[in-house]
Order: sequence, then structure tokens, then C-alpha cells
Amino acid sequence: MPKTDNKSRARRFTGQEDGDPLAMWLNGEYSADDRKQSSVRKSVARLITMMNSNADMFVQHAKADPVLTKHIDQELSKYRFQVETVHVQDSGRYKAFSEQRWLFRWTCKQGQRVAAMMLAVVRLAELGLLRRLRPCIRCSRWFFAKFNHQRFCGKRCQELHYQTGEYWKQRRRNQYARSLL
Repeated sequence: MPKTDNKSRARRFTGQEDGDPLAMWLNGEYSADDRKQSSVRKSVARLITMMNSNADMFVQHAKADPVLTKHIDQELSKYRFQVETVHVQDSGRYKAFSEQRWLFRWTCKQGQRVAAMMLAVVRLAELGLLRRLRPCIRCSRWFFAKFNHQRFCGKRCQELHYQTGEYWKQRRRNQYARSLL
């Protein structure tokens, strides 16, 4: 039996298949026609932030803010979904008879990409993983945190954050002063 190389396979985390594309879309990292949707991306980012803050309030006070909940419902009602038939496809699996497979996609008036991203928001919220979709505290880029304690989008932002912190500045000053002695 051939030996598999575990290092070559990237580990996938729960919710990552929805969270990574959603974070990329929120950062505007898709094609040029997505640049037209910057106001929609900003409103979805605000919606995610409101949902996360309402969830935090629920955890702290054992009840959600009714005004914020109503505002979240109003924002979600802007995205009315419709099922659109793409086409029928022959799977070609069996030679005795053809087996058709229907392909559908969700759309809304803001576009098919927005519909897909809003469904990703809903799926992450249902899984309880929406809190892991967050902006980096250093560069403000959105990312999907694989672990609850992650605060940075990558190693570079983490290093820059700590290198520019007051603790490390003082430590470098002390090291420099010692080197002069």
C-alpha cells in the first residue's frame, strides 16, 4: 500500500469551505465586476458584525437586544432568494437508461454571488461558526479563524503587531542599551 504524505494535504476545518470564500468576497478579492458590489459587501460586513455583537450580548446577559435583533431581521429581509434552474444534465452513469440531474442555484436581485455569500453567512450562523469570521486586528482584512483564539489573518500581521507593541519596543531599547556597554 502506498504511503500517503500527510504534509501535502491541508487540514480542513468545520465551516472553512463557507468561511474562506466569504472572507475573500468581503475583502473584494474576486474579479473586477465584484468591485461594483462594494456597498453590498460593506452592508454584509455590518450585518455580520451586528449578528456577532448580538450573540455576544446574549452570552453575557442571557438575552439578545430586541432592537438589534429587529435591525438584523430588516437587513436580512433585503436578500430575497429565488431558486433558478440552470439546466438538466445527463449523468451518464448507467447505459441502460439516462439519469437526469437537475442543477439549481440561488439568486437574489443583488446577484448570484451575493446570494451565495448570504447563504454562506446563514450556514455559518447555523453551525455556530459565524463568530470565527472576523477582521484582523492589525490590517482589518476579513478571515475565517480556524481556532477561537485567532486574532490575526496571518503570521506576518501577528509579528508586526507584536513588534510594534510597547513591550517589544522597550525590550529592543534595553537590548540596544546593553549592547552599548
